[in-house]
Amino acid sequence: MLAFLFFSVFTPDAVTATKWWEKHDEGWFFYQDPQPEPEYNRNSSPSMPDNKPDSLPSDLIKRQGERLLSEALVNPTEENVVSYMKFQKDSTDMSQKFANVWQRMLMKYPDLYLTTGTEQVNDDIQNAVAQIGTQAGLFFIYSAGCDSCRRSATVVSEFRRKYESFVVLPVSIDDPLPEFEDTRPNNGIAERLGVETVPSWFLAYPGSDRFEQIGTGYMALSELERRIYHYAITENMGVSASNYPGN
Repeated sequence: MLAFLFFSVFTPDAVTATKWWEKHDEGWFFYQDPQPEPEYNRNSSPSMPDNKPDSLPSDLIKRQGERLLSEALVNPTEENVVSYMKFQKDSTDMSQKFANVWQRMLMKYPDLYLTTGTEQVNDDIQNAVAQIGTQAGLFFIYSAGCDSCRRSATVVSEFRRKYESFVVLPVSIDDPLPEFEDTRPNNGIAERLGVETVPSWFLAYPGSDRFEQIGTGYMALSELERRIYHYAITENMGVSASNYPGN
């Protein structure tokens, strides 16, 4: 069961102070009746659900994804899981298109490139990662037979050393890697999250049944930090947006 997997991760030996993962009245799953949302149309872009005049498309996309994921987790029928998988794929494709255009614009408009000091940017990124770590954990879903996963294992270990209070959960879809003695076996979470590529990286929020994919494939430590930093900005978590490449 998913609940067993998540609750078993955070043992008294792993942490010494009261953090969000020790709040047993909340736990990883706290279901609430979802608010009615517009139906997701597979034939349209994730940014194009029917919306209210005062709602931003990005807000509707986010709520729609949360609803589809919640339905798939609570009632994992083939229809519900496939609906979420399709939504996730469309969202990933849309994000990739945006990233590609962004990089082209940085080349076209070099005056927008790196206008903030490197030291300040690094401070902003590290503060953002630490802030996210007080609210969410990092799921690293991998396969022992995957070259990119084995390379990423070093990155995960570096991330853990740098952000000691950030809970990281390695989940293997086959065999555990020797770097991760705390690896948990896949109990269906990979399928429910629609994982098609490993490694896959997710932020997981306890108490809200919420997972946010921040990347797939190998990522260097700096790229992993940057992804979490951008996520903190888009979630309006009080993180300032420094002007640096990729921002």
